[in-house]
Amino acid sequence: MVINTEIVQSKLARLKTDKSPLDQLHPRVLYECREVISYTLYIIYMKSLSLGIVPTDWKLAEVTAVYKKGSKSNRGNYRPVSLTSVCCKILEQLIRDDLMAYLLGNDLISNRQYGFVKGRSTSLHACQLSIIDLLYKNVHEQQLNSRFPVFPEVVNTLLICCNSRGGDVLA
Repeated sequence: MVINTEIVQSKLARLKTDKSPLDQLHPRVLYECREVISYTLYIIYMKSLSLGIVPTDWKLAEVTAVYKKGSKSNRGNYRPVSLTSVCCKILEQLIRDDLMAYLLGNDLISNRQYGFVKGRSTSLHACQLSIIDLLYKNVHEQQLNSRFPVFPEVVNTLLICCNSRGGDVLA
């Protein structure tokens, strides 16, 4: 895993400074002091990774309920959220970024994986499936053939492509 002060500093530069911290290090302070503190955090991160442990304070979390939707009096309409140390979140991001780069770089994630992959939202996948379903239904019901004479050929090509990729046209 490659971590250096520049990477830590770039993570600090993207902090949301209006969020409340769990620990005493406010994101605004980390953001404003990023050029000075990035080296110290780099040392802590490297030590944590080499020893396989994190500072005790980073293991603490404050769990709070966040309202989702519906009646506010129904506790089922809330979800739990863990507030953790900002420094720990940055380390988690570094590990996640490195792991995802490895998985994507070695083709270990399927083209059909949409959740948790940048640029591949689950709503995009649902949209693709809806379009394919609509096209398939319209061609079979002959609704578009009269307006667009070439349309059935396009849809058939899409369907062949879709079937050859296990249902994913844009894979």
